[in-house]
Amino acid sequence: MINYKSLNKDILNPVTKSNRRKALEIILFGGIPSNKSVQNILESVNQQSFEFLQIQSKILSHPQTFGEIYNMLKDFGKGAIPVIIAVVIRNNLDLAVVEKSGNELDLSVDLLEEIELDPDLYTLKIAQKDEKIYRYNELFHGKGKLESNIFKSAVNAMQEWFFGLNKYSQISKSKYLGNGKLCSLDNNLILFKSSLQEIQFNPYWYLTEKLTTILDKSSLEDFKSSIDNTLSELKENLQKDIEAVFSQSLSEWYKHLPENAKKRIYKDGEEGFLEFCKNENYKIEDLSKLLTGLSIVVFYNKLKEIKKVVETQGPQEFTKGYKIIFIDKNGNQIEKIFDIEENENQETIRLLEKDIETVFEDFSQSMRTSTKIHAMLSVIFKEMRRYS
Repeated sequence: MINYKSLNKDILNPVTKSNRRKALEIILFGGIPSNKSVQNILESVNQQSFEFLQIQSKILSHPQTFGEIYNMLKDFGKGAIPVIIAVVIRNNLDLAVVEKSGNELDLSVDLLEEIELDPDLYTLKIAQKDEKIYRYNELFHGKGKLESNIFKSAVNAMQEWFFGLNKYSQISKSKYLGNGKLCSLDNNLILFKSSLQEIQFNPYWYLTEKLTTILDKSSLEDFKSSIDNTLSELKENLQKDIEAVFSQSLSEWYKHLPENAKKRIYKDGEEGFLEFCKNENYKIEDLSKLLTGLSIVVFYNKLKEIKKVVETQGPQEFTKGYKIIFIDKNGNQIEKIFDIEENENQETIRLLEKDIETVFEDFSQSMRTSTKIHAMLSVIFKEMRRYS
């Protein structure tokens, strides 16, 4: 079957070993032979011979260690065996799985030479073709050329898709329905998302066993569609929350507020929300982060709470507190009003005052009064400009 006598030996000279390495690279991954010796190695395996077809059939029949394969091919000499195995693998490249201690290994010439040193440690499995796995690969990867076997290609494509998603779609275990209500996601869908966050050391096992168990009676297409739509459905429901609470766009609601409501600095920072309302082209995800961080479930109640505070406290007459006027970058006068809260945390205020006074005392001889006032006003104005 293999008629290149330089390979039919247990020990190869350095030149033949180097040429064999080049031939193995071409067999597995393609290329052009660099010399006549490499060409001879490539032509040495007669794939049409009964002997080769019989050997290939035995290798394909069931998973076995490379030690068993080496023993089966021992009459050809150890030098020729990697070439024969490489041809069989190349003929079944998308289904060939090489494992060591349960972990799948990337196919390479280096790997074949490592196997040669201790073949009993490695297993070769030529999997049965399963159209379902090819469909999975196409679902996430498209119809491009396989970068490895079909199992690794499909899992790599799944994880690349998953980690390209937004964080909310990756980690959410429930679906937001609007009006502050949630429903739990299908437990198998949660398990699927969790599995994609793990390193899969054996893609073959993951697809043929673990994923099959996770899917149960569900389809991978439905899981992918559900996850892909997570963010758009969330945005849609958050927008419905806004419409339910305000009965109009946020910008329209803001325009009709009394001036005092727009100028007021609120106890719980509602002025940040009012500033957001000025922008007619706001992004709903930015608003949800402003109000709740990642806690989507409180979004609806937070909207109602802010609306109530602004519409009730905002228009009230200003009687006691501070009125601050500053000039914005366009030269416009901006007025802000700040009520004094009787129940404000006086202890915190005293501590802050003491810290400021201590700093000023440290510079008492070198800092003019006007400089101290300038420093304090700069801090205040910087805070004010966040909402102007």
